Amino acid sequence: MQLRDVRVAYPGGVQALAPTRLDVAPGEFLVLLGASGAGKSTLLRCLNGLVRPTAGEVRANNVPGGVLTSRHLREHRRRCGMLEAMTDAEFEELYIMPDGMVDD
Repeated sequence: MQLRDVRVAYPGGVQALAPTRLDVAPGEFLVLLGASGAGKSTLLRCLNGLVRPTAGEVRANNVPGGVLTSRHLREHRRRCGMLEAMTDAEFEELYIMPDGMVDD
């Protein structure tokens, strides 16, 4: 997966993501760390096709992001998982069964 000078700006001149270049090799894991408002979530959403860049190009499987069909996008999203940070309480809620037991 590649990002080539990807930038995201919202109406009113708010820049959500500064021009960014990135290469992620097949099988490679990516972790983004940074301050609040740095553009981490916007970058991930660009990688997953949830946000279209204002400028630049996202490539997945060597297919330019601007020409992905709905089918290609669905296939890409199946391959590209996105996890957002959770508090311990939110994480534990995922594993609590209706009877109050924890699922191992």
